[in-house]
Amino acid sequence: MANEKKRKPNWTECELYTLTDGIATNIRLIKGKFSMTVTNDAKNKCYAEITDSVNSVNPSAIKRDVADIKKKWQDIQRLAKKKESARLQVVNKTGGGPPPEDTLKSWGKNIIGTFTKTMLEGIEGGFDTSDTSDTQLK
Repeated sequence: MANEKKRKPNWTECELYTLTDGIATNIRLIKGKFSMTVTNDAKNKCYAEITDSVNSVNPSAIKRDVADIKKKWQDIQRLAKKKESARLQVVNKTGGGPPPEDTLKSWGKNIIGTFTKTMLEGIEGGFDTSDTSDTQLK
């Protein structure tokens, strides 16, 4: 019981904004394909810089590491995509009505800014490959 892993504190709004701002600024490097300029070392260095900037605004004595940064980015990216997709579904419904509430925070809007149209709406004109009806196969 002496070596139980303690839970880290929750992320603050300032940490989340710093994380999303750092990644949004360097999104081409982070999501880019490997090339002469986009190397694994460059990506690791970028993540280390983002980690340092997040730790500089961290009010607790416990510091975040690169693995924490990557995991949190993956989690909040998934949640932001889910919220934005739900918002787009409401916007595209017929019948009018009031506009949907904007529930995204400033760091959530940073995340949405990194998405492509295809990531949110899918491929236009595509078809379901799991559908085996005759109309799809002809």
